[in-house]
Amino acid sequence: MRSRSKAVWFASAPSTLSLFVLFAILHAHVYAVPAADEARIAVVQLEVNDAMCSNVETFESRIRSIFEATSLRGAELVVFPEYTSALLGLALLFGPEVERSSTFAEFLLRAAGRTRMIDAGVPERPGALRQVFEIWPPGASAASAFSAMSPEEPANRHENGIRSVAAGGNSKSGKPDFELLALRRLAARLLRDGADETLERMDALWGGLAVEYETYIGAGTYFARGEAGRLHNRAVVYDPAGRRVYEQDKVYLTRFETDLLGVSPGRVRAAGTFPAASVEAVLTICRDTFFDEWESVFSGADVWFDLKANGTDFDEEEMQRFERALPARIASSGIAFGATVCLTGRVLDLYWEGESSLVGPAESGGYLTYARAPDHDREAIIFFDPIESR
Repeated sequence: MRSRSKAVWFASAPSTLSLFVLFAILHAHVYAVPAADEARIAVVQLEVNDAMCSNVETFESRIRSIFEATSLRGAELVVFPEYTSALLGLALLFGPEVERSSTFAEFLLRAAGRTRMIDAGVPERPGALRQVFEIWPPGASAASAFSAMSPEEPANRHENGIRSVAAGGNSKSGKPDFELLALRRLAARLLRDGADETLERMDALWGGLAVEYETYIGAGTYFARGEAGRLHNRAVVYDPAGRRVYEQDKVYLTRFETDLLGVSPGRVRAAGTFPAASVEAVLTICRDTFFDEWESVFSGADVWFDLKANGTDFDEEEMQRFERALPARIASSGIAFGATVCLTGRVLDLYWEGESSLVGPAESGGYLTYARAPDHDREAIIFFDPIESR
């Protein structure tokens, strides 16, 4: 059942677990089952595209359609992947620039022209765009910089180019190039300046949906402004009253985040559990999940969510890397359920792929997979009820 036509996937885990799983795979719609089969938690493998990120009303309409589906199953907690709210902010602040651009680098320069950020050292002459293409040539994807890399972080051509930008060097000569350094400063400045407006829109969208559907919402992550103007990749959870009740910053950042966007890390010990849908839940953000130090911090939790935005091809190597993330943490921590929640789709020359899944510890050691999305590059929703399985 891998057809890309209108379709709904149903799968049930063993009856002793009382898990009901719905997979809805479409480009623009989510299909749900009758409300009789209720499930407490829904994790959304979100698919994004240029149209969503070019218009904030289109983005929000798409999100609302997902809640129309999850409400039919009585979901009390709906969880979205990494960067979901960051892309909401992109649509809100720079939708027209996204619509007119074909690459991330071109978008940054268009955004610079519109915001007139001359004091940030923004280049005005066309040669700057050509130099950017030395790192991201036309037809090549910049998305590998978003990779949910394992701790060993294998280097590749795009990451080498990003390090050159961070150092202010030319990707060919290695000599200082202040136009490329300005591009780095521009990206960080755009995110900082847009953080408060993005959060205000998040509160309106996610807070409003939480109240309307009487549900907790894990709103993915956005780029938040922290102390001393530092940027953080921050996850936010809303309660049914529409309030932000839990926030957590990513700790182990990718090179794209540190070297180009200027994001600062959070602290492991600042994280904790949060009550939602009658369970004690915890979360990690993408690369964080590779590290086992979270296990002692999250002792006693019922459900662990891994919010991912994996910007590499989901091939055999990447599948194995995923197994070293949340499945490995669940196997050794003993937490009853682990849900990997992936971003998918393409925006400009950035793309994300990954397979969302639900796992639990095996009695004999290791882990069991209860459910997985049938595709790594299409939208899906996984429903489950950890209370019924106790």
